[in-house]
Amino acid sequence: MAIEFAATSRRRTALLFGLGSLQAGAGLFALLGAWLPRTAEATPSELEHRLIEALIQRVAEHPTMKFVRNGKDHDAAVAAQHLRAKYKHFKSEIATADDFIRLCATRSESSGELYRVRLGSGPEQEAGVMMKAELARLRSGPG
Repeated sequence: MAIEFAATSRRRTALLFGLGSLQAGAGLFALLGAWLPRTAEATPSELEHRLIEALIQRVAEHPTMKFVRNGKDHDAAVAAQHLRAKYKHFKSEIATADDFIRLCATRSESSGELYRVRLGSGPEQEAGVMMKAELARLRSGPG
């Protein structure tokens, strides 16, 4: 009875998704696997790794940047060191530079507070927004 119910349930699921047969269950799982976010198997390609390293380097070399983390100002070198440590920690979950920004350069894991940056005497802005702008510049190439 339980086996019959399971088969019936798979048929209903297959029909619900317009798949039509029990064999479609495998297709459903493949579809869901492609739709679900990447997990532990994620690894950045060489290009994405170079983009991430370039982002960290741009932070490290910014002469007037203050990185505000959990309400405290940090200079660019300390900010880069922190980003590199988070990259190492989350690397198995990162496939793209966008993943890096989302997981490492946007908010504190301990407090949930957004990271902020201040460039020179300018206003504070969200670090993730600034990093996305830097990434766009990197992707657009020189010039």
